[in-house]
Amino acid sequence: MKFRLRRFLPIALMLCCGLPLRAQTLDISQQWAVGKKYFLTTRTAYQSKVVVEGETTEEGMEMTAEMSLAVTPHEDGTRKRMVLRYERIATEVKSNGRKMGFDSAKPKARTDTLGLGKSIGAMVGKNLKLIVDARGEVLEVDNFDELLRQLKGSDLTEPEIRKMFDKDSLNQAVRQGALQALPDKPVAPGDRWPFVKEVKIPQLSKGSIAGTYDFKKMGKRDGVACAEIAVAGTVTADSTEAPKGGASADEATPSQVKITDGAAQGTLWFDPKLGVAREAQLTQKMTISMKNPLDESATLSVPVKQTFTTTLTKVVDLK
Repeated sequence: MKFRLRRFLPIALMLCCGLPLRAQTLDISQQWAVGKKYFLTTRTAYQSKVVVEGETTEEGMEMTAEMSLAVTPHEDGTRKRMVLRYERIATEVKSNGRKMGFDSAKPKARTDTLGLGKSIGAMVGKNLKLIVDARGEVLEVDNFDELLRQLKGSDLTEPEIRKMFDKDSLNQAVRQGALQALPDKPVAPGDRWPFVKEVKIPQLSKGSIAGTYDFKKMGKRDGVACAEIAVAGTVTADSTEAPKGGASADEATPSQVKITDGAAQGTLWFDPKLGVAREAQLTQKMTISMKNPLDESATLSVPVKQTFTTTLTKVVDLK
């Protein structure tokens, strides 16, 4: 009897002392604090390889965007105002060993043979005024007409601007490319929760990623206590129905493209005290299949790899 009682004594002591048997839970929710300005750097890389009639074409693109998010209160006391501003944009395009690019920090460089400075580069220094809800979800752009006027002299058309700054794209920026779904309750290491989101994929209109977040452990990231959360999911898109609107069968339209072997993996480090992710890393791999433009009876298979990294570089008080 003494032996049996001794086995349960540690549990009894923990219950009496109020010590938790389960790891301490955390509230994982994005909290953009009013009166703060956040500086973020996002890096995106894209690689693909196409083989047509024995000839291989390798393409790649790397893009770096440095932006800031300034948060102020909304008049209704519930929502928030947020100003998104691109401080710097740099893009490098690679095609069969050739490099072309643009860096807004180096406007005199003669590498912008694609005219990127007059398109995406035109966004640098412009303020995009957003209204977000208490959870940071973008509700509307408050100065879209003003932005259109400011970009009138650029190479961007109005439909392109609207597509760049639709709610999905803006929410992706505000979420830091990190948490696409929040847990509905406080979580502890070992807990998981699902997510499903639409994504924009080169040569496709839209696809989707479905997977899970897995709270691995608490640890240090750049000296700060963060929740390490693993991301794993599958990337899918199948739009191979017959061409619409009289399009010929050999046109490489989004309606004739399919994704196979799509997988996404990554890790994010969430700072529960600050209420935002310190860093998020995601890699997507897939094979895009489409009709061969030179032979309608053949199919092209294009292996694609994309990587996304978002880093919070600093947080300051608004003056």
